[in-house]
Amino acid sequence: MSRLDVRTFFFEKSDFPEPAPVIHRSSYGLSKSYEIGRCSAVQTGQCVRLQYRSARSEVTERVFDPHGVVYHAGLWYTIGYCHLRQGQRLFRLDRIQQVEVTSETFSSPVNFDALEAVQRALASVPRVWQIEVWLETTLEEVLRQTRFPKALFEEADNGVILRVDVEDLPWMARFLAGLGLPLIIHHPPELRTVLRHYALTLANYAERTEA
Repeated sequence: MSRLDVRTFFFEKSDFPEPAPVIHRSSYGLSKSYEIGRCSAVQTGQCVRLQYRSARSEVTERVFDPHGVVYHAGLWYTIGYCHLRQGQRLFRLDRIQQVEVTSETFSSPVNFDALEAVQRALASVPRVWQIEVWLETTLEEVLRQTRFPKALFEEADNGVILRVDVEDLPWMARFLAGLGLPLIIHHPPELRTVLRHYALTLANYAERTEA
C-alpha cells in the first residue's frame, strides 16, 4: 500500500477535515498531541498484517493488534500488541509499507490510554535523527555507491534527496563525507555541525607528518 492507502486504512474519512492531509506532513493539530477516536482498524477489533520499515531501513512482516492511533509531535503513530515480538510495540504510520486485515480478532485493554502509551514508549527509545540531504548526483550513481534502498531517495532539483532516520550523527557525517559528493543538508542543523567538525579533523590529519 502507498502512504495514502495506509492512512485510508487506519482512519475513516470523517476523522479529517477536507482536504485530508498526508500523514507524515499533516498540519492538522500540528502543535498538539491527541488520540483519534474513530480509527477504523481499532474499532473493527481485527488483527492486521504489516510490512514495516525500521529506522535502519530493515523491512519486517508481523501481525499486529492496533489498540490506538495517536498524533504526537508532528507524526502519526499506532500502538498495540505485536505478535512477532510478543509485546507492546509502537509503529510510525509513514513507515508502514503494506497493511492488510486478517480474519483474527482481538480485544483492546480496558481503559487503554493510547496517547499516554505512545508518549511513554517514545520516552524509552534512543534519539532518532530524521535526515534529509540533497546530493548533487543521479539516482543511478547514488544507488551504485550506497546500500540504502531506492525508496529512501527522491530525484529533485537536478540531484537526489536522501531521507533516512539514524541514531548516530557522527556515523552519518562519515557516510556523507565518504560519498565525495556536493551536498546540502536540509535537516537536522546539528548534522552540519558534526560534518564540519569531522572535516576539520580530517584536515588536521592531513597536516600530520609524523606519529
